[in-house]
Amino acid sequence: MNKDKGKAKATGEPYKVPSYKNVVGKTPEQLRKEALKATPKENKLRDDAYAIAVSSNMTNEFVYPYLPISTIWIAPIELKYAHLAANEAAKFYLQEFADPFLYPKDYNFYYAILDSTGSVEFDYVNRTGGEWAYSKAFFKKVITPQQWNGDLYRFRELPKYRKEQNKFWFNYFDYIKAWDGAFCYENRQRKHSWFFQFRDFDQSSPLPQWFLMWFNNWGFHPITLPDKIRTIYDDFIKTNASLKTPGLMFAILYQVPWIMKWDVIISKMPLRKFGEIVHNIPYLGRRILIKWWDKFDFFAENSVFSQKGLINLEPLPPPPSPKKDITEILRELLASSSKSDLKAQLKEILQESDSDTEDTDMASLKSDLMQDSQDSYDV
Repeated sequence: MNKDKGKAKATGEPYKVPSYKNVVGKTPEQLRKEALKATPKENKLRDDAYAIAVSSNMTNEFVYPYLPISTIWIAPIELKYAHLAANEAAKFYLQEFADPFLYPKDYNFYYAILDSTGSVEFDYVNRTGGEWAYSKAFFKKVITPQQWNGDLYRFRELPKYRKEQNKFWFNYFDYIKAWDGAFCYENRQRKHSWFFQFRDFDQSSPLPQWFLMWFNNWGFHPITLPDKIRTIYDDFIKTNASLKTPGLMFAILYQVPWIMKWDVIISKMPLRKFGEIVHNIPYLGRRILIKWWDKFDFFAENSVFSQKGLINLEPLPPPPSPKKDITEILRELLASSSKSDLKAQLKEILQESDSDTEDTDMASLKSDLMQDSQDSYDV
């Protein structure tokens, strides 16, 4: 293990990412030999952790497993690497476990964006050797395109996040990428996990569409809820029938945490042309897995649910206007008008009434004359 790398992690300073040119300059055969040097412990796949079942231990407490909810497809891989285990093949395409489309920036860059904008509050727990065992991310706000104030390509200066850095800049599209790139960290044992939670989240502006896509990939899903809380969730949906993203709003309003981890998989992606499959390409993907945090007491005395109960976001119907009788209307009219004004108003009303009566009588007379003229031609 690189001692300098471990030292930098232990002191809380991000280490320098190896040069991209050094990686690209190596031949595929050299990269493959380096990948095969990995220890059996590093290469072991923990499939038992991904079982889709809930088992019970000796204390009759539920053990909540990681459930795969989505896959983020990264890049197609060459056939000569397709026979390797996914974590071995990933070494040829991922540097520091980040996506190739994020280069030459690393997850420290994207972490700094979310941290400096006040969007996410981070906390890390170190393991022996300086690597992160697990991390915490508390979501505070999401900057919308309207809040960026102007051109989305307009750059802002990023506060110093590396020792050797002088100045760095980011625009709104870097900010969007940060919500993926900041969570690409993985330790060498491939056991790193994230604690996610919306805490004091700013809901003053509607969430942008790209964030809804992000939550669909990385976010909480009701499939992980215990039975008692799932009942509350179902009631929440019924009460707020117009919500298009009930899972997201449930997580925000009740500050529901979830545990997330990811691994890499290889799957064949069918290429279709005119509805027919013309080829199957092996594709490298990042599989997102989440689980319920069993230490979270949804019904605790200080919990949101205990304080607010079932939250109703539906707009309340307008209250019916009280009906007034003629006596009350006349009293209000007398109280708000002088005698002279009241006489003038009554005179005007009576004149309109007489005019309406005359018009009605005239219309009735014309109708009778017309009827008589028609009767005279009847045989």
